[in-house]
Amino acid sequence: MENQKKNILCALKNLDLIVNATSVGLRRKKLDFFPLENIKASALIFDMIYSRVESPLMHTCQGLGVHAFDGPGRLVILNVKFSYFLRTGRNPATTKMCSCLEHYLQIDKMLSEGAQSQ
Repeated sequence: MENQKKNILCALKNLDLIVNATSVGLRRKKLDFFPLENIKASALIFDMIYSRVESPLMHTCQGLGVHAFDGPGRLVILNVKFSYFLRTGRNPATTKMCSCLEHYLQIDKMLSEGAQSQ
Protein backbone atom coordinates (compact mmCIF):
# COMPACT_ATOMS: atom_id res chain seq x y z
CA MET A 1 0.00 0.00 0.00
CA GLU A 2 2.86 2.39 0.81
CA ASN A 3 4.48 1.76 -2.59
CA GLN A 4 1.16 2.40 -4.30
CA LYS A 5 0.83 5.73 -2.49
CA LYS A 6 4.39 6.72 -3.48
CA ASN A 7 3.62 5.84 -7.11
CA ILE A 8 0.49 8.01 -7.08
CA LEU A 9 2.36 10.96 -5.56
CA CYS A 10 5.13 10.61 -8.12
CA ALA A 11 2.66 10.35 -11.02
CA LEU A 12 0.76 13.46 -9.88
CA LYS A 13 3.90 15.56 -10.21
CA ASN A 14 4.08 14.68 -13.92
CA LEU A 15 0.45 14.99 -15.01
CA ASP A 16 -0.61 17.79 -17.34
CA LEU A 17 -4.33 17.00 -17.24
CA ILE A 18 -6.58 15.50 -14.58
CA VAL A 19 -10.24 14.74 -15.30
CA ASN A 20 -12.66 13.90 -12.51
CA ALA A 21 -15.48 11.92 -14.08
CA THR A 22 -16.58 10.30 -10.83
CA SER A 23 -19.64 11.08 -8.73
CA VAL A 24 -17.54 11.87 -5.63
CA GLY A 25 -18.22 15.62 -5.84
CA LEU A 26 -21.98 15.11 -6.09
CA ARG A 27 -21.95 13.67 -2.59
CA ARG A 28 -19.90 16.66 -1.39
CA LYS A 29 -17.13 14.33 -0.20
CA LYS A 30 -13.57 15.54 0.03
CA LEU A 31 -10.99 13.95 -2.23
CA ASP A 32 -8.75 12.84 0.62
CA PHE A 33 -7.53 9.90 -1.43
CA PHE A 34 -6.23 12.27 -4.12
CA PRO A 35 -3.49 14.59 -2.79
CA LEU A 36 -3.85 17.60 -5.08
CA GLU A 37 -1.12 19.46 -3.23
CA ASN A 38 1.34 17.31 -5.19
CA ILE A 39 0.27 18.28 -8.71
CA LYS A 40 2.35 20.67 -10.75
CA ALA A 41 1.13 24.24 -10.98
CA SER A 42 0.74 24.11 -14.77
CA ALA A 43 -1.66 21.15 -14.70
CA LEU A 44 -5.26 21.57 -15.87
CA ILE A 45 -8.13 20.05 -13.91
CA PHE A 46 -11.57 19.26 -15.35
CA ASP A 47 -14.33 18.43 -12.89
CA MET A 48 -17.20 17.08 -14.96
CA ILE A 49 -19.87 17.82 -12.34
CA TYR A 50 -22.72 20.18 -13.23
CA SER A 51 -23.71 21.63 -9.89
CA ARG A 52 -25.04 24.83 -8.38
CA VAL A 53 -22.46 24.64 -5.63
CA GLU A 54 -18.72 24.40 -5.90
CA SER A 55 -17.48 20.82 -5.74
CA PRO A 56 -14.78 19.85 -3.23
CA LEU A 57 -12.35 19.39 -6.12
CA MET A 58 -12.99 22.89 -7.49
CA HIS A 59 -12.70 24.35 -4.00
CA THR A 60 -9.35 22.64 -3.42
CA CYS A 61 -8.02 23.68 -6.84
CA GLN A 62 -9.04 27.28 -6.23
CA GLY A 63 -7.24 27.27 -2.89
CA LEU A 64 -4.10 25.89 -4.51
CA GLY A 65 -4.22 28.30 -7.43
CA VAL A 66 -4.50 25.45 -9.94
CA HIS A 67 -6.31 26.05 -13.24
CA ALA A 68 -9.58 24.16 -13.00
CA PHE A 69 -12.77 24.01 -15.04
CA ASP A 70 -16.07 22.66 -13.81
CA GLY A 71 -19.12 21.29 -15.60
CA PRO A 72 -20.67 24.64 -16.61
CA GLY A 73 -17.33 25.93 -17.86
CA ARG A 74 -16.85 22.75 -19.84
CA LEU A 75 -20.35 23.17 -21.25
CA VAL A 76 -19.48 26.57 -22.68
CA ILE A 77 -15.99 25.76 -23.84
CA LEU A 78 -16.65 22.40 -25.44
CA ASN A 79 -20.28 22.37 -26.49
CA VAL A 80 -21.37 25.95 -27.11
CA LYS A 81 -18.08 27.09 -28.62
CA PHE A 82 -17.97 24.31 -31.19
CA SER A 83 -21.67 24.53 -31.95
CA TYR A 84 -21.39 28.28 -32.53
CA PHE A 85 -18.33 27.82 -34.73
CA LEU A 86 -20.02 25.11 -36.82
CA ARG A 87 -23.04 27.33 -37.42
CA THR A 88 -21.30 30.65 -38.04
CA GLY A 89 -17.70 29.85 -38.95
CA ARG A 90 -16.57 32.33 -36.27
CA ASN A 91 -15.14 31.82 -32.82
CA PRO A 92 -17.51 32.97 -30.08
CA ALA A 93 -16.67 35.18 -27.10
CA THR A 94 -16.37 32.28 -24.65
CA THR A 95 -15.23 34.55 -21.82
CA LYS A 96 -18.50 36.48 -22.08
CA MET A 97 -20.47 33.21 -22.34
CA CYS A 98 -18.80 31.82 -19.21
CA SER A 99 -19.45 35.07 -17.38
CA CYS A 100 -23.15 35.03 -18.31
CA LEU A 101 -23.50 31.38 -17.34
CA GLU A 102 -21.77 32.00 -14.01
CA HIS A 103 -24.07 34.95 -13.35
CA TYR A 104 -27.12 32.82 -14.14
CA LEU A 105 -25.94 30.00 -11.86
CA GLN A 106 -25.38 32.46 -8.99
CA ILE A 107 -28.91 33.85 -9.38
CA ASP A 108 -30.34 30.35 -9.66
CA LYS A 109 -28.47 29.31 -6.50
CA MET A 110 -29.74 32.34 -4.56
CA LEU A 111 -33.31 31.68 -5.68
CA SER A 112 -33.16 28.02 -4.73
CA GLU A 113 -31.62 28.84 -1.32
CA GLY A 114 -34.35 31.45 -0.73
CA ALA A 115 -37.07 28.94 -1.60
CA GLN A 116 -35.57 26.35 0.78
CA SER A 117 -35.47 28.81 3.70
CA GLN A 118 -39.18 29.60 3.42
